[in-house]
Amino acid sequence: MPRPMQRMPLELGLRLDINQLLRGGLIEPGQISPLKEYQWFDDDGELIASARIAADMTIGSKDNYPAELDTMHIAADWINQIIKLVARPRHFGGHQWYFVCPRENRYVSVLWSPPGKRFFAGRKSWGKHYAYLSQYYGPGSRAHHTARKLCDRIGGPGASDQWDVPPKPKWMRWRTYERLSNRCESYYDKATVLPREYRLYDEVV
Repeated sequence: MPRPMQRMPLELGLRLDINQLLRGGLIEPGQISPLKEYQWFDDDGELIASARIAADMTIGSKDNYPAELDTMHIAADWINQIIKLVARPRHFGGHQWYFVCPRENRYVSVLWSPPGKRFFAGRKSWGKHYAYLSQYYGPGSRAHHTARKLCDRIGGPGASDQWDVPPKPKWMRWRTYERLSNRCESYYDKATVLPREYRLYDEVV
């Protein structure tokens, strides 16, 4: 059963994903990135907020790293926040970048600013008054929501409006694409199966 919506869905606020910022070139490892415009849009493509983002990611190349952290600055008339950044070695080489949650000092890939708030922090720091929108979905809706998220992860924002499973992007490895596309198809299959207590005819619940 889906939960009654008694808590504020985080998705109604603003989201910062460090991997999207890196892929979009707004922040660059080893570089001092000047202020660049960043915008948030709702599901209908309407602009809901904007800010300027800059970062100093040069400390990561120094010997004293990670004793000192890189920083990202996000500024607008509604926000003026410095967010720390950190990189951790991957098992197969290279580094994975994270935000350092300003409230709990955790390493997180995504930060949230719920409606009415003027700063970003990690999911857990917002406490029990907030939840992901998917927590309010029934089983089929949750599977469909997850499939669309995987589709957008493969093909970029909005890909789920055009494809069930988008073609492989040039930059993505085949192994990664096959893993994500198989998961996407699996969730779409789950989304089309009604639970036993649901009836397709006579009455739909």
